[in-house]
Amino acid sequence: MAQPRKGEKTTVTMPAGLIGGVETILFYTAFILFPSQMVVLFAVMAALTLVTVVQRLVWAYRSL
Repeated sequence: MAQPRKGEKTTVTMPAGLIGGVETILFYTAFILFPSQMVVLFAVMAALTLVTVVQRLVWAYRSL
């Protein structure tokens, strides 16, 4: 099992995914700037979020 990073209060540290805080802000900014492309942007964000979920499930299966 992974050791907690210094200063964390949990023993489980999730790996980084494709969609995190900065990427979410960028997508929301794009939603506002390009409202005519919102369906495409939502689809891309949903697909990337799904990839992140699958990555973390595979990590959890292997690590926990």
